[in-house]
Amino acid sequence: MKLFIKTECPHCGELKPENVTNLEIIEIDKPDYNGLLPGQVPVLQMEDGIQIWDGLAINSIFNEIRKRI
Repeated sequence: MKLFIKTECPHCGELKPENVTNLEIIEIDKPDYNGLLPGQVPVLQMEDGIQIWDGLAINSIFNEIRKRI
């Protein structure tokens, strides 16, 4: 999974990705980043391409993953 965030994003700061395995956190406002630029952040992109745009839904997914660890 990929989590797209910005450093100056209040909603991104509310996410709790700790202890979530197979998660790549991508800060799209870094000068060396030149990939997907979503219209809004945070965005969680699943391995099959599905994108989750809601921060509460993203945290719910992270909580379910942590339960299975």
